[in-house]
Amino acid sequence: MRARARAVAEAPWFSRVIVGVLVINAIALGLRTAASVSRSLDPLLSAVEFAVVAIFVVEMIIKVAGFGRSFFRAAWNWFDLVVIVLSIVPASGTLLMLRTVRILRTFRLISVIPSMRRVVNALFTAVPGLVSILLLLMLVLYTSAIAAVQMFGAVAPEEFGGLGTSLLTMFQVMTQGWPPIADEIVAVRPLGWVFFVGYIVITGFIVLNLLIAVIVNAMEKQVSEAAAEKEQEVERDHHTELMTELAAVRTQLAELPALRAELAELRAERERA
Repeated sequence: MRARARAVAEAPWFSRVIVGVLVINAIALGLRTAASVSRSLDPLLSAVEFAVVAIFVVEMIIKVAGFGRSFFRAAWNWFDLVVIVLSIVPASGTLLMLRTVRILRTFRLISVIPSMRRVVNALFTAVPGLVSILLLLMLVLYTSAIAAVQMFGAVAPEEFGGLGTSLLTMFQVMTQGWPPIADEIVAVRPLGWVFFVGYIVITGFIVLNLLIAVIVNAMEKQVSEAAAEKEQEVERDHHTELMTELAAVRTQLAELPALRAELAELRAERERA
């Protein structure tokens, strides 16, 4: 029973069916946001939602039956289980907010599609490096905002009159590039362009590219690990095939003494005849 359930859970067609159900669920959730469509198709959408939840429950039963305790060792399986449990709980009264939580069902596509799962795993793997670079970025942003208040507070008080407004302005410069206020400042302070150019180069070209490099490095690591796991799986399958062939050869070799004995008996009978 367990072997059959595991074979179904690991079958490619089973994953494709679940992906299709998740896509239908995402479309149904989107249609719910349109008031006119939701009213006219409410019975259909309710039936689709019920069918989707029922399929997810069957999926969990098959996976738990097939993998046993090992099912609960994977974090993605826990995520799927929590989402499905929240989908079963009736969203009414004090639990009405759970209706919004059901949107998480669409995120199950991440756990079902391996390529998306690798991307998310890569992001989690890159967190330590990302934290260090984000701290560096915040330090540059903070010191630049203070410097901008001291240099341009009198020229542009709305953008650089205080630390809060200066932080917001410098964040916009970091994400949007050369700001219109810079032209006004350069008109009054001709060397002001040096500050903005240096800030854009440091934040937009160096620090942000470091963030991208960390994420790309984590992605490459995930891809290489996935390729290594696939190679190991192929090697295990090849090893299993070889062992099966060797077992068959050993069985044939074990039958040789019996065949020799039969041949000897036949020869003895011929000699007597």
